[in-house]
Amino acid sequence: MRQPRITHLGSGALGLVAALVCLTGAAPLDDTAAPPPARPPHTAGDGPGADPSATGPTTPPDDATEASSAPTPVAEDDSDTPAWHPFGGSLLVSQSIGTGTFIEGPAARPYYNLAVVLKPHVVISEAFNLNVRARFGFDVNLVDNADSTRSYPRQVLVSDVRLGLSMSPVITVDFERWPTSDSSASLALNAWFDLVLPASLASQIATKYLGLRFGAEATFSPFDWLELGYELSVTKNFNALPNTVIDARDFSAPPKARAGDPAGVDTFLIATGAGVTEWGVGNSVYLSFSFLERLTLYVEFNITHAFTYLRDIPKDELSSPFAHANRGRSEVMGGTIELAIELMDHLSVAIGTVTEQTPYSLDGQTLRSPFWDGTNGATNRQVIYLDVTGTM
Repeated sequence: MRQPRITHLGSGALGLVAALVCLTGAAPLDDTAAPPPARPPHTAGDGPGADPSATGPTTPPDDATEASSAPTPVAEDDSDTPAWHPFGGSLLVSQSIGTGTFIEGPAARPYYNLAVVLKPHVVISEAFNLNVRARFGFDVNLVDNADSTRSYPRQVLVSDVRLGLSMSPVITVDFERWPTSDSSASLALNAWFDLVLPASLASQIATKYLGLRFGAEATFSPFDWLELGYELSVTKNFNALPNTVIDARDFSAPPKARAGDPAGVDTFLIATGAGVTEWGVGNSVYLSFSFLERLTLYVEFNITHAFTYLRDIPKDELSSPFAHANRGRSEVMGGTIELAIELMDHLSVAIGTVTEQTPYSLDGQTLRSPFWDGTNGATNRQVIYLDVTGTM
């Protein structure tokens, strides 16, 4: 099963997601601008672990003349297997460097981000593989640039908080690879449900008060060292207003706003015209290849479709030629290539690259590569990351 991961976004990608309005209106750590993606995103695999035997072998009485009704002593279990407990989780510390850092001259956009994500879980039913889980974290740009979306240097942004249930697996089917083989392949189905609580600044701007996420994942393991997977997720957001808004009292002069669907003059909130995402649908396919005992190569492609609230706002001269009237629609595509090594039990290190961008170029004519950014210049829509993950 995949390890918990987060989505890496450079400062340019933050602007991209802000323009498209990410799935949950959350900060980049909420990894919902693209499917809970970009690196092994899925957390339904945080299972309970093994259940060791509770008793050891028994021994007969030493005295052959002892009555048969005497209690039989139980030998101590001196195995090194730790006792099972229902609590678990993971802690991820991630460092990301944007490719705009390596551009020379005035076009350079250096970017260095530090993110921390905590994912605890509790097993509430071994029989049904049912877990209660949570997710929260924060990130900070240690090195930033002129295109930053942060309010001030080294601003710490918290992510939305997720609380949910996961069943992993819901069902598993084992079958022979071929008639003459002694080993078997397996097919598994996992499912989860999350409540998304708006703790992030982006969710506040989007006037979000709740999000619901549903997801399912199918995995196929034809060999012990190979896993193929497909993941589908659906997000429904609940927002007070269908637009992102700004507070006029934060400006020395009245800010400009396009006509239609104002938030309300008496509240000093002005609609920006950027629609808030009501629905999001994410699709992801991945391949995980394990070799040399503790090394794993991971490759993933994902794409997310976001749909705004239905509004009576037709296209006008300020609209993009690719925009949709009334109910806006946008897509974000992501690609991940990663190499991970397990240093010891419960501790692993990974290095990889994540690219997140729109599927087509700005003119809408050229299909972009999902795994390498060659058309966005120094916008940091591709990052190189180094992760340290600890599990319990």
